[in-house]
Amino acid sequence: LVETGRDIVFSCSWPAYVGGDKALREFPWGYISRICNLWRLYDDINPSWGSLLDIMKHWRNTQDYLITAHGPSALNDPDMLEVGNPEVPATQARAQMSVWSVLAAPLLMGHDVRKMDAQSLAILSNDEVIAVNQDLLVRQGKFVRFLPSPSSSAGEATTLAVWRRELFNGDVAVAVVNEGEEKQSAEISWSEDLSVDPKTPFRIRDLWGHLWVTAGARGGLKVSVDPHDAVFLRFVPDPLAPSASSVRGHSRGVFSSWASELSGEGVSRTVLPSEEIGSRVDLAALAARSDPAEIRWREEGRARWQAAAKSGERKEERETGDEEGTKREERERKEPSVPVVLEM
Repeated sequence: LVETGRDIVFSCSWPAYVGGDKALREFPWGYISRICNLWRLYDDINPSWGSLLDIMKHWRNTQDYLITAHGPSALNDPDMLEVGNPEVPATQARAQMSVWSVLAAPLLMGHDVRKMDAQSLAILSNDEVIAVNQDLLVRQGKFVRFLPSPSSSAGEATTLAVWRRELFNGDVAVAVVNEGEEKQSAEISWSEDLSVDPKTPFRIRDLWGHLWVTAGARGGLKVSVDPHDAVFLRFVPDPLAPSASSVRGHSRGVFSSWASELSGEGVSRTVLPSEEIGSRVDLAALAARSDPAEIRWREEGRARWQAAAKSGERKEERETGDEEGTKREERERKEPSVPVVLEM
């Protein structure tokens, strides 16, 4: 595949057939992450709430070792999106898009796009949600806990599941999914759910509503979530917060430049140009926010991309004057190259 010199994503199904959680714990994740760009896990999804819940439960039980395999051009795949299928209401569609974005999972549409309604299109094309999914760190997020009920002195859990992902620029994305059948309310805790000092001030962005929820929030935030729905929030540390104007991600796979969105004295943020994707991530900028082990992980991912690129370059060095080379060039001009499914 590398020798074709074309953009190809190699998806493997091997892990989906190895068995239960124990078998996955012993699976050679280091090996598969070297030969595959993404790999399917667990059972096939179907357009039902039960199927989505089952996959999320599996991820909760296996995330500690799935995270170790996930990185640039090496992605855990919980299966395709069911958004757009008539059996899937908007609530469940938002829940799946939110969790899949926290997991840095491939966003592969699994419906007939010719029959897609406007609401499904809006959910699938939400660039602020996609920006979280395509964050430059390619770091898989994780399930944190079920929020405790505010009305229970014993700390009885609600059906509100918290999923968290740390982002490249220091922001934190949090999805709160209501797995139950009734509307639930509870409070997100800075220390428990964001793993930050309770005194840390945040501006909070509602990614589905495209609006700023609050500024200077500290300690906690109360959320109310309808059954099978999700609240998806982006926590922006106040010293680095953008202005209250609309802040959108870049639907092609990276953040749009934040430079024009920043406000306030002494504000400083590393801004990568829009072409800095995949193998071309600025490792010096990453080093400021990452430990040595994580930097090595990024470098290995970049090395894989560079090796593939060099192989493609060697392919292009062929003689073009011969008959076979001429025919091949004419064919490549007529046929579109295989698109990259997901650029990270």
